[in-house]
Amino acid sequence: IKDIDTQSFDNKKKDHQIDEDNIKESLTNLNKQMNMINTDIEFSFDNDTETFFVKVKEKSSGKIIRTIPSEEAMKFYKKIEDFIGIIFDKKG
Repeated sequence: IKDIDTQSFDNKKKDHQIDEDNIKESLTNLNKQMNMINTDIEFSFDNDTETFFVKVKEKSSGKIIRTIPSEEAMKFYKKIEDFIGIIFDKKG
């Protein structure tokens, strides 16, 4: 039984890695396309909240004008997620 559990965990880890690699590849391609059309929009993925976000930058300085969703919204989402995890961990 222990070997089966280990295999299951390894398979899930491998699937997660494949998904993560696909996400990184897609984001790289999106960013290349944005550079080709001469825009400063950067697509990214936040591992903590498992959400995509976009950075809009000033072309001349590279200064970040806006992040969508905002950094505050992403931090808030993470805190709520952590809070919900705490509630369910205590009930279990």
